[in-house]
Amino acid sequence: MKKSLIKNSFKEISKTKRRFLSILIMAFLGVGFYSGLVACSPDMQDSLDKYVDKSNMYDIDVISTLGLTDEDINAIKEIDGVENAYGIQSKDTFINLNDKESICKVIEYNENINKPEVIYGRLPENSDECLLDEKYSYFGSSEENIGKIIKIENEDLDENDNPIFTQKELKIVGIVDSPLYISSERGSSSLGSGSISLYIYCKEDVINLDYYTEIAVQVKGAKELVTNSNEYLAVVNPVIQKIEMIKEERQEARYNSLVNDANKKIDDAQKEYDDKKAEADQELADAEQKINDAKSELDNSENKLNKSEKELNQKEKDVAKQFETAEQQIEQYENQINAMIAQIGMETPEITAQKEQIQKQKKELETQKNTANNQIASGRKEIEDGRKKIKDARKELEENEQEYNDKKAEAEEKLADAQSKIDDARADITKIEKAKWYIQDRTDNTGYSNIFDAIKTMKNISKIFPVIFYLVAILISLTSMTRMIEEERIEIGTLKALGYTNLQIISKYILYAFLACIIGGFLGMTLCFYILPKIVWTLYSMVYTMPHFYMTYRLSIGLMGILIAFICIGGATLIVAYRELKEMPSVLMRPKAPKNGKRIFMERITFLWKRFNFSQKVTIRNIFRYKKRALITIIGIAGCTGLMLAGFGIRDSVIDIPNLQFGEVFKYDTSITLSNTDGLKQINEYLQNNDNVEISKELYASSVTVSNDKLNYSVTVFVPNTSEKFNEVCNLKDAKTGENLEISNEGVIITDKLADEFGIKKDDEITVKSSDDIEYKFKVVGITKNYVDHYIIISKELYESKVGKYKTNMIWVNLKTDDKDTQSKIFEDILNFEGVASVSVMSTFVKAISDMLNTMNYVVVVLIVTSAMLDFVVLYNLANINIGERQREIATLKVLGFYDKEVDNYINKENVIFTIIGIALGLVFGTFLTSAIISSIEIDRLRFTRNILTSSYIWSAIITASFSFIVNKIIHFILKKIDMIESLKSVE
Repeated sequence: MKKSLIKNSFKEISKTKRRFLSILIMAFLGVGFYSGLVACSPDMQDSLDKYVDKSNMYDIDVISTLGLTDEDINAIKEIDGVENAYGIQSKDTFINLNDKESICKVIEYNENINKPEVIYGRLPENSDECLLDEKYSYFGSSEENIGKIIKIENEDLDENDNPIFTQKELKIVGIVDSPLYISSERGSSSLGSGSISLYIYCKEDVINLDYYTEIAVQVKGAKELVTNSNEYLAVVNPVIQKIEMIKEERQEARYNSLVNDANKKIDDAQKEYDDKKAEADQELADAEQKINDAKSELDNSENKLNKSEKELNQKEKDVAKQFETAEQQIEQYENQINAMIAQIGMETPEITAQKEQIQKQKKELETQKNTANNQIASGRKEIEDGRKKIKDARKELEENEQEYNDKKAEAEEKLADAQSKIDDARADITKIEKAKWYIQDRTDNTGYSNIFDAIKTMKNISKIFPVIFYLVAILISLTSMTRMIEEERIEIGTLKALGYTNLQIISKYILYAFLACIIGGFLGMTLCFYILPKIVWTLYSMVYTMPHFYMTYRLSIGLMGILIAFICIGGATLIVAYRELKEMPSVLMRPKAPKNGKRIFMERITFLWKRFNFSQKVTIRNIFRYKKRALITIIGIAGCTGLMLAGFGIRDSVIDIPNLQFGEVFKYDTSITLSNTDGLKQINEYLQNNDNVEISKELYASSVTVSNDKLNYSVTVFVPNTSEKFNEVCNLKDAKTGENLEISNEGVIITDKLADEFGIKKDDEITVKSSDDIEYKFKVVGITKNYVDHYIIISKELYESKVGKYKTNMIWVNLKTDDKDTQSKIFEDILNFEGVASVSVMSTFVKAISDMLNTMNYVVVVLIVTSAMLDFVVLYNLANINIGERQREIATLKVLGFYDKEVDNYINKENVIFTIIGIALGLVFGTFLTSAIISSIEIDRLRFTRNILTSSYIWSAIITASFSFIVNKIIHFILKKIDMIESLKSVE
């Protein structure tokens, strides 16, 4: 290209600043929007990857229903492809901070895996220190929490009744973000309301468990790859499959270990019980023997005493008789002596001596009688004393016997209780279910699953919206360059006459377009590589937690954007220039002959045409006169309006999904998960007798796999215990007709998204694979409307006929009250029943899904704003082209005495009409565009509604009309500057 042409090109840029600027802005918007939007997804992916790499987050997480051991860790470490494996302990508990009780997950800090990032403060150095969840905003700002004390409220004990937490109070020394929790969701718990409020990290000696709650696994080579990329999954998935291969053995080993340990403890307890029982039996026998000996001794003593009393009584009788005989003899002897004295008439010395002898005998007899009586009285007293002693001894013996009976009964009760506990423990061993491993990757973490979906959505959006931008850019650039080349028709003819080749002449305009693309493109990509991803991530950060967002200047994407812009704009320039260069130089050097005047269609409708005034007739003529410009203006406005409506439409299509799923489809608000059915009867009685419970429904839920050559989906199967009143907790409506569906024994009901993904229609068969790798085939008798996840509903009879015995493991409950305190009390009561594993509140799931979908709404805001910017540029550019094409016409109007306002109306009436038509067509186009975009960005487990609200149509129209109004105001000042003299000069 000759220097003169290059110089001429730069002069052309200087002369047509507005046109060059408009093309530059189109390139700026097109390349910038393309580059920034396309860069969002990899920037988010890279930032996430750097975060998980820095924190050494697990690639695979293994959880077991019976805990995990060092043997499990070693078994995993021996698997080919495993770099390392770490056992982690955690425990849910109630904590108190600032007089607020909350459910908290306490996690032991491990510097090798899942390392939290300290936002404020430091890492714990002592056992009584901890790190607090940064998102737990109830307690005020993060800095204010440093130094506060967290109290562990409940007494958590292990199976040996030892405290699980070695510390009851923990001092907050740091505020952290955890790689395990990048969303606001903190998981579920078997405590309280069933939802975890926060997490804390503590030193490893704070949690005192004899098992690990999970094993975090790192895969060799995975850290060097971008997380969740195909390359990353190609490295991680084979290791998951290898862990799956050893899990049966490890599950069995853990189960056997627990059962053997439990049996050993019970055997030891039984032996100790038997020894203690034998010892107690011997002690009781000895005590009983002592009591019996004492009884025998007392009986012997009492018998001896009775015998002595009997002998004493007999002796008393004998003595009394002897004394009576002696007294009779003395009395008889006295009578004889008195008779002798009476006979003799005198008392002789001999008689006197005899009388004295008698008196002496009487005294001796009295003395003997008194002595005998004293002896008898003494004997009686000894007997009475003996009886009293025997009575006291017998009372003491009775007390001892009662004490013996009491202690014997107490010992027997304790022994019976101990034996009962041993028997219960033996029975409990038989109830221990087999261990079950859950092998999860990062996508099983709710936060990562959602952010991966968000990244995928951004990637899909970046494939559609920039295309519309570029299409609009092509149209506008084509119009601009066409006008430019037509204006320089004489110059082109002159250059051609001077001997410049077609290629050299074309290169001048290609250079013009190239410079606009390069300058606008580099400015656009430079700014948007940093601004657009940053804006998008700032909006996403309202939901997701990553301390750092890394933006990369992706030159390859930018250059691709510039290349596309240059192909679009340069290609349009090339087509227009080549078309003009077909003419001879002599033809080109003369002004283009005006088109022959002709009547328009409206003029032929005379009764209507004559009713128009002059201004209206001119406007209608100009619309038909400049059909190409009118068409491009309408298409440009329609495209921008359609983009805006698509942005609003995406928002409308996702915003109601949580309410639709958990309001129209699922009508229950609480889900109770059971580990066994031991307390099922009591739970049902509680629910039936609780005035705050509207309805409860038992069912069985399990996870199955539905797959084909390309897809592999995890699907939840629901089996209600009865079909009666199931529609009161789950609304089954035909996806097409909206009619109610009934659960049938002939086949299953599946959700519409699952049916669409696998091309399943009513009366087709669906094949599902259970967790035991057994395949089952079912006939599909209905396809129901659903918005979140995939489900299959099977009747109890059909399930039992094809799969196995029905067993309730879930209860759906609908509460009458919205009072949080009342709900919490109900949840706590339910969790206290035997067999209850957890209570899930649907509002928690609604919030999680809403958070995920709100991130899409934030992106929609960016799309709407950029679409509005494009709308303004398009309107302004087309307005400039319009004025440029009709400058002589406008100058003529001014010469004829038209006022500025009249000139404005002359031009703007056409713009208003084009805007109205463009808006109308844009709303139609936006409706179809929304459907196309929704189909592209709809993720596997969600069904968007494809519903555009009336307000969205109105706002799209208002925004476009507003920009049209603003552009018309700007045009007013441009029209005022048109020089009547210069504009009316001959083009020659």
